[in-house]
Amino acid sequence: MIALYVFVVIPLWVFIRLFFVCGILVFIINLIRKILNKTKISYTLFALLSAFFGSIVFMILWLSETTISFAIFDPKYYTFQKLCQESGLYVYDKDLYQQITKQEKLYNELSKNFDNNNALKQEFELNKERYMQQFSPKSFSENDLLHHAKEVFLNNKASEMAPLQLHNSEKWRNALGSEGDTKLSAIEDRIYESKEVIYAYCVDNPLDSCPTDKKHIIALEKDYIYYSPQFQLKMTTNFDPEVRTKGFMRCQNTNALHIED
Repeated sequence: MIALYVFVVIPLWVFIRLFFVCGILVFIINLIRKILNKTKISYTLFALLSAFFGSIVFMILWLSETTISFAIFDPKYYTFQKLCQESGLYVYDKDLYQQITKQEKLYNELSKNFDNNNALKQEFELNKERYMQQFSPKSFSENDLLHHAKEVFLNNKASEMAPLQLHNSEKWRNALGSEGDTKLSAIEDRIYESKEVIYAYCVDNPLDSCPTDKKHIIALEKDYIYYSPQFQLKMTTNFDPEVRTKGFMRCQNTNALHIED
């Protein structure tokens, strides 16, 4: 199949496009020569010029060892483009999602303005030893301990100012999806669907040890990945074409928001 692309499809594709370019060029030249009462150029030059320029383009690609992608010739690429309409952020609990984003925005504001907020700095200084004790001094340097203690402090402040509530009114600390929440499943050859849990909560268990039947997903990101067939042109005595999957594409509209009922 790859040999068909290299020796037939690509040269024909280049030739057809150059044929129209050369056709326009010959037409303009003949129009000028007609105005000047000169003999017209034969229109057989359409094919000759196209083949000439096409061979130059092919040789340049050959000598430069360019990697050529066959994505536009692959039907799976267009299947991938259609699937991309489904990519984006899926929100399954709108109320909790809005609470989480509000709390995260507040956390970012507190972190950004921390150095200019004397009251916040004084409160942290009074409690930093307690926060630092949550981390093992063997695993972190003094600066790292201070940094993580500050993060916990600010996260707690944001939680106090904008507490998250579950439907049963239980307080809950927001957390990213733990390892294993990212699923990559094959749709078909060279096309994969990626699902990553962004926010979830668990009933009666910590999120990182939550059984599947007790985990409630608040929001997840869905994306599609397409591995495009590519080929490396090389100047070799023994030409042995191989399909090489080197490049991949992801959907462009991953910011699309889908509110699920």
